[in-house]
Amino acid sequence: MMAARQGRLAEIMRDEMKTNYLAASPRHGGLLDLYMDMALSLGPHVFLRQSRALMDRRDQSDTLANARLPALIYCGRDDCGRVGATMRFAT
Repeated sequence: MMAARQGRLAEIMRDEMKTNYLAASPRHGGLLDLYMDMALSLGPHVFLRQSRALMDRRDQSDTLANARLPALIYCGRDDCGRVGATMRFAT
């Protein structure tokens, strides 16, 4: 967040977002270009606001674990190992 405040939003998007949030894909370059364009057009104030919202939101893992109803947890092939949670499947 400090880098965004210092005017280095493009650097964050290029170095952090690319390696941490994009799965390997033939469209990788095009997606990175799209994300970069969106980030730079919206500006650092939006990036900072969204980052704070992600940091401040309550973790709902326990809520989901204690729910006694059918639930669909949907993620991409490369996302499931990143969330840090154990996936359990019931039939």
